[in-house]
Amino acid sequence: MLVQLLWLSKSGKQNLEYGTLAETTEDLFLIRELIETGVIHPTVDRCYPLEQAAAAHRYVESGQKMGNVIITIQ
Repeated sequence: MLVQLLWLSKSGKQNLEYGTLAETTEDLFLIRELIETGVIHPTVDRCYPLEQAAAAHRYVESGQKMGNVIITIQ
């Protein structure tokens, strides 16, 4: 599923049919390679500690986020 999402984001397509699809080890190595070579750029908007997960959720629902919101676990 993750590989499909990456493909859609790079191809400009907007529709994805959902189903059960497990990533394989090869898929994860491909994703790592794409990130390491700069083909895809993960965008992190904000990081929240686990204790502030509710605040992170409110921020995501506010519609203001411009990238991924990360929950960190110490």
